[in-house]
Amino acid sequence: APSLFEGSTIQFVQVTGAGLDRLDEPTLKRGGIAVSNVPGGSSSALAEYAVTTTSLLLRRFAWADDEIRKGNYAEFRNRMLRDNLAGLENLLSELSAWAQLVWQLPKHFIKWAAAFATTIRHRAIRT
Repeated sequence: APSLFEGSTIQFVQVTGAGLDRLDEPTLKRGGIAVSNVPGGSSSALAEYAVTTTSLLLRRFAWADDEIRKGNYAEFRNRMLRDNLAGLENLLSELSAWAQLVWQLPKHFIKWAAAFATTIRHRAIRT
């Protein structure tokens, strides 16, 4: 079977995430194509998805949108107040959690950058 990269001018293939099991490394190596991965490369996207989904569920945004569009604002607002979902203490708690997360980002970025550089050097040696 012909290779996807046969006769190609591609010199480098990089995949996001841990592992290279989705690549045909022997074929790429025969073609002189360097391979690399970026462990944790999609971590920020995954974190954004997790935080957004959690916020949607905990703060009931989808339900709120649906009820308001149906014209049930007053009833919905009363339910929110009864359940204390709109309380200021919840907002302050969320902001505090975000501040702690943001404070940790530089440390994690430095670790990620060091791991990325090591991975690039390691993969370049293997080709």
